[in-house]
Amino acid sequence: MRKLVGKESSELLWSFIALFLLGFFLLNPILIYVSLIPLLTMFFGLMFDQPKNVKVERLLSKRSLTVGGVLEVSVKISVQDGVGKVIVYDDLPECFKVVEGSNRIVVWKSLRRKLKASFSYKVKCLKRGSYILPATKWVSEHPLGLKKSIWGDGKNSIRISVYLNLSTLEIFKSRYAVNLPSPPTMRISRIGHPSTDFKDIRRYVFGDSVKSINWKATARRLLTVLDLPLVNEYEREGKETVWIFLNASKDLESSSGFKDMFEHLVTAAASIAFYYLNKNCRVGMYIYNGGKQVIQPSYSKRRIRDLVRKLSNLETYSEVEGLDNAVKRCKLFLCKHTPLYIIVTSLYKEDHKSFFSGLRDILTTVRDAKRKPLITVVNVQPYGTLAQEGFYERNAATLLRLRESKLSYAIRKLGVRIIDWDPANQKIGNVVFGGTRR
Repeated sequence: MRKLVGKESSELLWSFIALFLLGFFLLNPILIYVSLIPLLTMFFGLMFDQPKNVKVERLLSKRSLTVGGVLEVSVKISVQDGVGKVIVYDDLPECFKVVEGSNRIVVWKSLRRKLKASFSYKVKCLKRGSYILPATKWVSEHPLGLKKSIWGDGKNSIRISVYLNLSTLEIFKSRYAVNLPSPPTMRISRIGHPSTDFKDIRRYVFGDSVKSINWKATARRLLTVLDLPLVNEYEREGKETVWIFLNASKDLESSSGFKDMFEHLVTAAASIAFYYLNKNCRVGMYIYNGGKQVIQPSYSKRRIRDLVRKLSNLETYSEVEGLDNAVKRCKLFLCKHTPLYIIVTSLYKEDHKSFFSGLRDILTTVRDAKRKPLITVVNVQPYGTLAQEGFYERNAATLLRLRESKLSYAIRKLGVRIIDWDPANQKIGNVVFGGTRR
């Protein structure tokens, strides 16, 4: 905090000196009397201090929420002394949008009584991640502006976690996705040999091997003699595998028209993974242009929350890897399992040479397989967002769409399916369950 004489005090002092000297040299008593007005104003004004003992208390309805969720914030203010104007406000992160109320308030502290005030507002978060809500700031001003404003904060910064919305994924649980490739259920073995990949711990059922009993876990959970023991369950061989490539390039959130575009890519990837996990498939993911992150394939229901947690903290990267290099890094796994391929990206921001090279690598990697690989590209488009910004942007969106149509035609000639999703006009559920497919 700083408490200094303001610029207005200096101006009043110089006004007094100028009028007094002018009246003195001109022998004009009226000017001398008038010169006392700024002097007395400054003298009596400096006798009072602006509010400096400001206490701020902030309450949040919750500290973790999902994307698109609403957070209610309440702020209580208490001013003990001083007189003047007090401004209290919250600096919100860029991805937080105020949907109700205001995140600032201006109050007047009188000389006689203690001031108590409060305000509340609601914000909606549009992006995943972990954010720090800065401490509530306040500014107090002298009623006559004769002293420097005092700045302070409530020392009440709070960390807020924003996760993917699992409830929006529930529609993928039991419905049949028309546009996504269907997992060939005839290839799924429900009685295959257990592998070495751990799946879950469950209660013993008739027919389980005694060797699979987890005695340590049973001893910790056993309440009565009649309780069933716990057994280790391992993934069985023969499960259909789905491999998702997710583009996490920095260009997806820094370009015009791509506001929140990366969030849509993450939503699409999470939705598709959720769908196949509930179809009893093994789902793995590689995040290219994004730190070379790998999510190992699994079909455990526990993997859903692990996947959501991983994607909730995912950020974009400035490095350029390309789909071709991503396929080379996963080549050993792809040759072994021959999975269904889902590529979640935006063709508008893809390196076309690298992308085509990656598609050809997938086709040649599995050329000795018994079946042709099923490759699906989920193309997130920005054209609806661009068209809403103005006349020139709408024309630009039309030209970009024509440019992309040629690229899509070349991709489809390779036998690759393309699902177009424009978040400005469609929901991911409508696209997956019967939207546009080319």
